[in-house]
Amino acid sequence: MNVNFRAIIVDDEENARDILQRLLEIADPEIEITDACENIQEAYDSITKHQPDIVFLDVQMPGGDGFELLKQFKTINFKVIFVTSYDQYAIQAFRYSAVDYLLKPIDINDLKDALSRLKRNDPVRLKQAAEQTLYLLNNISVQEEKDRFIALQQKDRVKFIKLSDIIYLEADRNYSRIYTVDGGVFLHSKTLKHFEDLFVTNKRFFRTGKAYIINLDYVKEYTKSEPCFLYLSNNKEIEIGRRKKTELLDLLR
Repeated sequence: MNVNFRAIIVDDEENARDILQRLLEIADPEIEITDACENIQEAYDSITKHQPDIVFLDVQMPGGDGFELLKQFKTINFKVIFVTSYDQYAIQAFRYSAVDYLLKPIDINDLKDALSRLKRNDPVRLKQAAEQTLYLLNNISVQEEKDRFIALQQKDRVKFIKLSDIIYLEADRNYSRIYTVDGGVFLHSKTLKHFEDLFVTNKRFFRTGKAYIINLDYVKEYTKSEPCFLYLSNNKEIEIGRRKKTELLDLLR
């Protein structure tokens, strides 16, 4: 068998390490498990020694979590698939950063999907994965959600935009256009509903109707008449339906 990928599993629970190894043998025989580590010191030594292509990294571990492990590396030259029990804060950071993660107990179809996204082992893809991991570390460490970054896939590259720099998002059929304070406009292959779900914990983003999500920090003025119109800092005019008007005005007061 021609082995193409070397992987290290990092999890403090022996049973979890064994289960993941068995699932990997079924999901993708081309992956060789080089080592399985139970703490971040073992993992750091093993990654340094074996230089794996992929690290399956448990987030919650005694003696230091998975993020602490990554912070020890000056350069992250391997792909990371995070493995975690449900943790809303961490998962939200994963989604913002567009990194791969698996929820325990691991579903083999989710594992196959994550692996298929990582099978392109070219330098561009590796650089993107490293950048996404670095931005994830930022998103985990910041106290204010507005200081987080969101990852947007732009053809063969990933663009990172600070949430506080987004003025509004506009639906474009099954895509979304994102408008930023510097005049940037980014087309993204996700619907507005995707971003509505992504921003569910961020109270500064508000969906005005079918076509727009706005950042309340950039509302310049609004009319009290019917229909109600909202004016953003870039002079964008948005009509607000009666059903949304009361909710919006309560947030702006």
